[in-house]
Amino acid sequence: MINIGILSNSIKDMSNFEYRFFYWAMHQDWIKLKVLFLDGRVIQPKNKLLNKIFDINIISKLIFMTINKVDDYFINYDKFNENNKKEVINWLTKIEHKKIYPLNKLGNIDYFNNESSNEVKAYNLDLIIRFSFNIISGEILNASKNGIWSFHHADNDINRGGPAGFWEVFLKQTNTGVTLQRLSNNLDGGDIIDKAFYVTQSTFKKNNAFIIEKSLTILIKNLNLLKHNRVKYKKSKKYNQLVYKYPKNIIIVLKYFFIIINNIFIRRILNKFYYLLNYKLNHWVIYISDTNIFNKINIKKSIPLKTKKNIFYADPFHIAHNSNDYIFYEKFDYKVNKGILACSKIKDNKLLDEKVILEKEYHLSYPFIFKYKDLFFLLPEMSYAKKQDIYISTQFPYEWKLHKTIFKNVYSADPTIYQDDKDNFWLFISQSYDPFNDLNSELYLYKINNLNDFKLTSHLQNPIIIDSRKARSAGNIFKFDNQIIRPSQNTNSKAYGNSLNFNKIIKLNINEFEEEYMDSIKFKDTNIIGTHHFSLYREKSLFDVCFRKFKWNIKKY
Repeated sequence: MINIGILSNSIKDMSNFEYRFFYWAMHQDWIKLKVLFLDGRVIQPKNKLLNKIFDINIISKLIFMTINKVDDYFINYDKFNENNKKEVINWLTKIEHKKIYPLNKLGNIDYFNNESSNEVKAYNLDLIIRFSFNIISGEILNASKNGIWSFHHADNDINRGGPAGFWEVFLKQTNTGVTLQRLSNNLDGGDIIDKAFYVTQSTFKKNNAFIIEKSLTILIKNLNLLKHNRVKYKKSKKYNQLVYKYPKNIIIVLKYFFIIINNIFIRRILNKFYYLLNYKLNHWVIYISDTNIFNKINIKKSIPLKTKKNIFYADPFHIAHNSNDYIFYEKFDYKVNKGILACSKIKDNKLLDEKVILEKEYHLSYPFIFKYKDLFFLLPEMSYAKKQDIYISTQFPYEWKLHKTIFKNVYSADPTIYQDDKDNFWLFISQSYDPFNDLNSELYLYKINNLNDFKLTSHLQNPIIIDSRKARSAGNIFKFDNQIIRPSQNTNSKAYGNSLNFNKIIKLNINEFEEEYMDSIKFKDTNIIGTHHFSLYREKSLFDVCFRKFKWNIKKY
């Protein structure tokens, strides 16, 4: 049992993130929430009108506030269920509420002297989690066995200060970090517990909501590790850069205004313009390379697989069977705006005998094929259905029947099975448990106990990766020069599947997973915005490429 106290907001002032955390915590039999520490100080009302009169930055503040109000209006994500919220509130009313009275210093530091710190220490807590209050200092930092855990919603190596999620958008950083730390007297420089990296969203308010809601996964993951005494603390790097603050300068605010205009309006207008010119935007093409050495791939020397107009191909998987080579792939139809799964023979770099093997009322992609003995399994990407189906071949390669359904009511994507040298079967799969239904950031790992019933054991470190730059799978895990290579997608604000990573798996067991970056594929052509899939094909390889603007009469490729 882990005894926890929360530096908390009052129940009526809690955020969507906090309700989600408490709902999770109330269903864990190994967590005991002993106390909510509430701010007992009476905040004196300020004369807001007088402050505004003497505020030389009032114009920039008003502009920034107006932009954010408009921004809030367009943010759309799943808010916490009202019935579940009532359940959480009812549960929290039965938890002890303790008012505490820190001393305020310099306007943003809450200092706890020995007397107030001892009041907290008397609860004999294993952990304190900070959801409220200002910067914490004093002996309270040592008032529980594992100190105080707190989020800095940025990568504290490159961005300290705030507001959370703004400067990454303003500085056009492609990814936004989140740091979970054990607090110390060093601002945003406490011991690092974990870090995560997410795609930077197009606006400040959306980026702010995105990283806050997403960060619950980091907290839950590390509480699970704490239960097994496997949390590791690392020293924070020294920070000699600018500490960012709330944007007040009129030049900064106006620059941000034009970033918003570009991200929200100008891009949409350009997309409409290209559509009228008969360009297909974000069009994927499968290529065949004459080498299986992934860092030697050259698109100029590779062969594209041609498609009919209004169709694109992506996510190629190769299977050799009975002296034939087959490719399974996503076939996307612009007219119905949906992908289906198809299979073709491949010979002399051409596709033959194409047949649709799976079509649903929702989008399908990533037709992962796994062979074990005489059986072929098909695991498609079907996140729109909020489940994961597993099919088995009745007559390979064109006929399949449903074998099993797993992960019901869970957003999942790009399932990939790997069989290790000890005949253990592992399922790598992207999953989302957040209100934004984001599938680019977290990679989960499960041990498959039996291929017949697909009973799964969750990896201790799940999610094993929380990083949109390398989490999502990009094809079969394969061996190359006696090394186990996992292809993955690098997704950032420039494009989904911006480039391909190749990662060497170093440790793989039910308690440990470790990999390290080896190499990548990224094309420099300005009309190519991404590549997100790689598959070995005998002595060759298959990969897909996304063009920003595509016409079928383009002769360059």
